[in-house]
Amino acid sequence: MVSRNTRNLPSSPALLVLTLALAAPATPTPFLQAQEHEPRRPAPPGPPVLELVTSTRALALGGAFWTPGGGSHAIFHHPALIPGRGFDIAIGGTAGLYGDHERDHDSRDREREHGGREGDDDDGGHDGDGDRQHGDGDGGRAQALQIALGAGGSWLGGTVGIGLVAFDHDAGFVPATAPEHGRAPGEREDEDDRDDDHDRDDDGEGAWAAATEFVGTVGYAREVFGFGVGAAAKVVGQRSEGSRARTVAVDVGVARDIGPVSAALTVRNLGRDMRMSGRRVPLPWQVALGAGVGRRPVGPLDIGGAVHVTREGGGEIVPGGGVEIAYWPVQRRVFVARIGGARVVEGDGVPITFGAGFEGDRIRLDYAFSDHDPISGPHRIGVSIR
Repeated sequence: MVSRNTRNLPSSPALLVLTLALAAPATPTPFLQAQEHEPRRPAPPGPPVLELVTSTRALALGGAFWTPGGGSHAIFHHPALIPGRGFDIAIGGTAGLYGDHERDHDSRDREREHGGREGDDDDGGHDGDGDRQHGDGDGGRAQALQIALGAGGSWLGGTVGIGLVAFDHDAGFVPATAPEHGRAPGEREDEDDRDDDHDRDDDGEGAWAAATEFVGTVGYAREVFGFGVGAAAKVVGQRSEGSRARTVAVDVGVARDIGPVSAALTVRNLGRDMRMSGRRVPLPWQVALGAGVGRRPVGPLDIGGAVHVTREGGGEIVPGGGVEIAYWPVQRRVFVARIGGARVVEGDGVPITFGAGFEGDRIRLDYAFSDHDPISGPHRIGVSIR
C-alpha cells in the first residue's frame, strides 16, 4: 500500500499507464489481425503450463503482472523483479462444461488449415454437433487444476527466488508414435481405432488426452548499471497417456523504473524442444513487455494500473492490462477491486477480467476471474505473505 505521503508525486505518467491499461486489450489493429494468417505449425507448442498466468493479481489485471512489486510469482513472469522476501501461492481450476476445452493455444492454426472447426464439415464431424467430445459425451467436460508456489529472499547482493507450478488438465497432446497407440511411427490410425477417451488430431500425428505438467524454477536478480537484471532456469515436464517428456529452459529479462513507472522486458522459454515418444514438441517462446504504476491517492481511493504486450508461442500478439482501486477505512486494512481486459485469441472467451483482494499487515488475499482461456478455467485464488 502506498503511503499518503506519495500525494506529491507526479501523476501524468501514472495517468498514461492507466489509460493504456484500459485501451490496450480493446484496440484492434491490422497487424494483430494479420497474425491470424500465419503458416500452420507442425505441432502444438509445448506444455500449456508454460503459458499460464500464474499470478492471481495479474490474472485479474488482464494478464499484466504488477511490475511495481508483484510478489514472488515474478519468477514466472519477470525474473528481474524477484523480490527480496515473500511467499505466494495461487490455486485455480475448473470442472465445468467447455465445448472448446480440448483446444490448446495453437489449435487455431489447425482450424485455419481446414477452414473451420473440426466437425463443421458435412463429411468430417466426429459427433455431428461441431464439438469434439471427451469421455462421457456430455458436451465435453473440462477438468483442470493448477497450483503455483513462489518464494523469494536476499542472497549475495541480489535476490533469489524459487517456484513450482503443477497443472493437471484434459487437453494434453499425445504424439501418434506413443507406444499405447499400437502403431508404428508415421502409421495413421483407422477410423475404427478412435476411442472416446481421446480425439485424434486431424493430421493423424497425435491425440488430445489428460495431461499432468510441472515447472520447477530457480532464479536470481540484481541491479547492474541502474537496471534490474534477472534470469530463471527451469525444468519442464509433461506426462500424458503413458508418454513422458522433460526439458530445460531459461527466462532472461531486465527491469527499470522510469519515474513512477516500473517497466520490465522478458524473453521466456529459451531451451531445447521437448521430445515425446520420438516426436519434437516445440517450446512456446514468448517475449513480454510490461509496465505499471503503483497506487496513487485519488480522493478517498488509491488507484494504480498495469499493462503488458506478449508475443505468445503461436506468434499471436496479446495485449492486456487493468486498473486496481483500493480503499482503506482503517490503517493497514485495505480492500481492493480490480478490473482489466485482454485480447482473446481463440474460442468464445470473455475479454474482460476482474478480481478483488484484501491486504492486512503481512498478508494479501486475492481472487480473480478470467474466462478467456479454455484450458485453465476461469477462477483463481491466491495468498501472498510478505
